Amino acid sequence: MQTKDIVEDQKFMVVLQTIATAYQDISVMKMKETRSFIDHARLFVSMLRDIFESLKYSHPLLSRLEGKTSAKKPLAKVLITANTKFHGDILRRIFETFLKDNKEEGDVFLIGKIGKDLLREYGQKDEVKLFDVSDINMKMSDLKPLIYYLLQYKKIYVYYAKFKSIVTQNPEVSELTNINKLLEEELEAEKEGQNLKEAPPTYLFEPSGEKIVSFLNNNVIVSLMRQAVLETQLARFASRLKAMDALLVKIDENMKSLHKQERKIKHDITNKKQLERISGMVFWQQ
Repeated sequence: MQTKDIVEDQKFMVVLQTIATAYQDISVMKMKETRSFIDHARLFVSMLRDIFESLKYSHPLLSRLEGKTSAKKPLAKVLITANTKFHGDILRRIFETFLKDNKEEGDVFLIGKIGKDLLREYGQKDEVKLFDVSDINMKMSDLKPLIYYLLQYKKIYVYYAKFKSIVTQNPEVSELTNINKLLEEELEAEKEGQNLKEAPPTYLFEPSGEKIVSFLNNNVIVSLMRQAVLETQLARFASRLKAMDALLVKIDENMKSLHKQERKIKHDITNKKQLERISGMVFWQQ
């Protein structure tokens, strides 16, 4: 390798380092913002849970209500990925979780163009409905077309990523239409560091408890669909942060290697010039 090539490689590494650092800064900023949105979504679901628990206490028969019995279509599967790359391995792990869960056949709904590419790569069916949802600034209006379809199904499985820590992000599967199961999961998530409430108060409900539960069920589906997208965004940002950190370490190693090669080439050039001078002196002394 010549000195010119090394200089070009060093310039490329500097540019790559700048891009990776920018991605890191953006990820940190967006993680803080997304966590705030998730906290608000959990608060809303918590309030819905309190109402539903009161309903179950007042109407014991409602405790056996699972899913939207009025819906006609059997099963929807929602796969949440992304529109852009550079998210580490989390998107592929979500997709692999989706592939492994093949016990039930259902209509596939896809969020993110990367998921479409993965379906083609793995030779899976291409008959999916793709929805364009922003990777960074997701709005509720982005989910409305998807929600319209999902409310027609008795069961909805969502394949997404959940943030555990900066180091750990895990693929998850949730059944959105099982309101009992979902609210139990939310209750478990709320247990840490809190005291559980005793039996909720009894109320008289108007309209009927069944109609209120149906309304709650729809709202829980909408809220938790949004929450799953936000959880995936948070996990993606954390995975990207981890990937960019690994890239910066690799860049640093490459820069050290290039500097070492540059010094060696300069040293070889200096030695060559010294040998030429000595050879010239010997020649003129003869």
